[in-house]
Amino acid sequence: MSIDSLIKNAQAGKFVPVCVLMGSERVRLERAVAALKKAALADGPSGFNDDLFQGQGLSAQTVINAARTLPMMAQSRFVLVRNADAMPTAEHEALAAYIAKPSPETCLVLVADKLDGRTKLGKAAREASALYECEPPRPAEMPDLA
Repeated sequence: MSIDSLIKNAQAGKFVPVCVLMGSERVRLERAVAALKKAALADGPSGFNDDLFQGQGLSAQTVINAARTLPMMAQSRFVLVRNADAMPTAEHEALAAYIAKPSPETCLVLVADKLDGRTKLGKAAREASALYECEPPRPAEMPDLA
């Protein structure tokens, strides 16, 4: 599935349990994050069911604990990890195990500029079809404004 399809599905209220957004195209990436958050949280109260983490020095267990926490007064949770590529490589194995068996009540979004596909995390995301690349559009993909 492409990043644009992911956004359309999220805007229709459907979220995926794990999503790894990778790339330098910030507009599409932020649209995807916003759409997934809205789809996951729906009409639930803000602040109870969403967590935001920064990857630098982050423990995978902290993320997994947040993702496995049951939602409060809502159907689902939203967990966002920015700069996931800055997480210590030693933490990738635990996250890879979570990606293989995610909580269906949670939308876990990992945002990274670049993720090495040879790492356990990169392989797990690709195998789970959870990896979405957000690259700038090619000139042929740009709309003709003339």
